Amino acid sequence: MSEMTIYILGSAGWIPGTNETSCIMVENRGELFILDAGTGMSNLRKYREVLDRYDTVHLLLSHYHLDHMIGLIYIDPFIREKRFRVYGPERMAYPETTEYYLHAFLRKEFFSRSIDTFSDDVRIMDFPAESFSSATRRLQLQNRSTRRRLFGSPWMTGSSMRQTLCFRRIPGAGSGRMFFFTNAGSMHSPVMTGIHLFCS
Repeated sequence: MSEMTIYILGSAGWIPGTNETSCIMVENRGELFILDAGTGMSNLRKYREVLDRYDTVHLLLSHYHLDHMIGLIYIDPFIREKRFRVYGPERMAYPETTEYYLHAFLRKEFFSRSIDTFSDDVRIMDFPAESFSSATRRLQLQNRSTRRRLFGSPWMTGSSMRQTLCFRRIPGAGSGRMFFFTNAGSMHSPVMTGIHLFCS
């Protein structure tokens, strides 16, 4: 697959209604990414044929607010035969690791299955740096100043309630780049206000 395909599974603010909360699926050149795990994750059921094309699912969490994480409980049935890679901001924005927060969130008092049992090959990782790579794609975490310089204000948003996510093609940036911005940054380190996915 040479072109980037973006599926908006959810783009609402913190309360789902006619639209679910933040969750974007992106496929490009042999890799599948899911950006955030809001209630939009429940819409994966509509895209089983997309999921069936991939052996590995990469989930990138921008931050740990519940409206960006609650959908973790919905992904379980879709990845049981796949490799599942989860990345989070850890000490870039929080005092503990990504693994700590996900195990705390999905402990047995709150959910019947540990995230470690979602498939036979689960890895939970902290973002290693502000720029890093998955198997073949380079990713860069964006800060608030970069967000303003690239997009100005107001931003194109997926929610009228909150500036939850934003997409725009940047002139000269090539056809394979995508910017995903969330409402993080006001409460935590400005490091994790967005993810720039280089797929060209």
